Amino acid sequence: AFLGVGFEALSPRQAQELELPTEGGARVVNVIAGSPAERAGLIVGDIIVYADGYEIDFYRPLNLVLGGTRENDRVPISYYRAGEIVATNVVLGVRN
Repeated sequence: AFLGVGFEALSPRQAQELELPTEGGARVVNVIAGSPAERAGLIVGDIIVYADGYEIDFYRPLNLVLGGTRENDRVPISYYRAGEIVATNVVLGVRN
């Protein structure tokens, strides 16, 4: 399934330096126009910390978690922005 973000996996040390509530995360480095991520309000700089019920970390990266999903699945995602956790649901698409 397709979320529509490019991301950088954060190490536990990076997560600690950023004072994240998790041991890692996926820092959004780009958002594809018109993608499910853009429709859900994700922006560059957000750090995805939970997806589909799993903590995102260096050992369980976002692509691994989303690898078990399908087009049109509604996936809960929590991300860190400006010192706060924001929760949303994303309806995944298919890559064109």
